[in-house]
Amino acid sequence: MELKSKVRMFLDYSGMSQQKFAVNVGCNASSLGLWLSDKRIISKKFEKKITDFLSAYAQNIAEIVNN
Repeated sequence: MELKSKVRMFLDYSGMSQQKFAVNVGCNASSLGLWLSDKRIISKKFEKKITDFLSAYAQNIAEIVNN
């Protein structure tokens, strides 16, 4: 699944705003919005921050469910 699709799905299911998500991954909310609307390309570093955040979030949810 494409990273943008994962982020959109995460935002839909978690109820987290784009602004709060951007703060959590350490980027600008407007840059995130432009990337999600295919109006801006992001760096590999930014992609890694997003991937790391999503992974950590999923791991935390899994721990809650399994305990």
